[in-house]
Amino acid sequence: MRRLGIPFSASLVLFLAGSAAWAQREYPATSGLPSVSMPAFPEEATRVHVVLLADTLSGDIGAPCGKDIVAFRGALLAGFRDKTDRLVFHDLTGKYPGTSRDWHPREVFRYLQQLQVGNNDTLVIFHSGHGSIRNRHFPEKTHFLGMNSGMISLGAIYEALRGQQLRALIVLTDTCSSLVGGPALGRAAVEAQLAATVNSASVLNLFLRVIGEISITAAEDGTTAKASFRGPNPGGAGSAFTVALLCLLYDGNKTFRSWGELFPYLQEETYLASGNGHRARAFVIREHAIAQGHIATRTAQQSSLKPDASGNTILLNSKVMVSGKPLARFPRGPSRRAE
Repeated sequence: MRRLGIPFSASLVLFLAGSAAWAQREYPATSGLPSVSMPAFPEEATRVHVVLLADTLSGDIGAPCGKDIVAFRGALLAGFRDKTDRLVFHDLTGKYPGTSRDWHPREVFRYLQQLQVGNNDTLVIFHSGHGSIRNRHFPEKTHFLGMNSGMISLGAIYEALRGQQLRALIVLTDTCSSLVGGPALGRAAVEAQLAATVNSASVLNLFLRVIGEISITAAEDGTTAKASFRGPNPGGAGSAFTVALLCLLYDGNKTFRSWGELFPYLQEETYLASGNGHRARAFVIREHAIAQGHIATRTAQQSSLKPDASGNTILLNSKVMVSGKPLARFPRGPSRRAE
């Protein structure tokens, strides 16, 4: 089954952890939450690190998922315009460095653990592929994301990032939120694409200037996400959620200033692009709020989860469990700036 969920079947989680040394500023409460004191960040992030994960070899969904990666990367590059030097891509969709095999989930986990980011940096994790929820009582933590060589959970990703001091964390997962045993994705559709220009102001507002915590996934709990689309596709993506997201980022008549403003549109666009199949789902949209406590709560509860029949779980005795044999320590993988 396809796609992740932090609230992502396409899951986007934005995490903010502040530096205590910086001046404090009060922001108004959002989403019914009390106001919090948070660091006074600069208007824009110093760097935006983008980690790309995908399931590109899985039957009918492989090609659309590959298109999602290319289209998402292209939209960011186009939107950042003369600020592409702020983008740093970490492409984990190909072969593991120095080998002929794909990245293993445990290697992804360790790579994220070793990722070097600054206090004013934003980290974006974008995934397109199979996905499923293993425990309906913990849908976010047990949202597993498929890759070519296995699956990794959102809970494991959060655990790998524990202790990181970031301006923001954005996790977007274009994947199913099916409960284990649910139906698989349908075949990809071939649709006409419309030429358009990325709305740079929307892209910069949502990725370079954002502060807070956001978690969005492609489909509601228990629902599959489409690795196909209907209607316009200006970014050339392959799956409904990514197509919908890029339609909004390419909209020249509407500039989005926040994820809270964008999300209702994203729900409807996803519904239309999926042929009335599913709507995007948000686990958390809390902008201008410190996310560290929310991340800590998620990771603290993981040790109580048990492995499933395949030996997969988020944590077991503080160790991440994935399919396949244990891997030895490994050097850091590819990281490159936008060209």
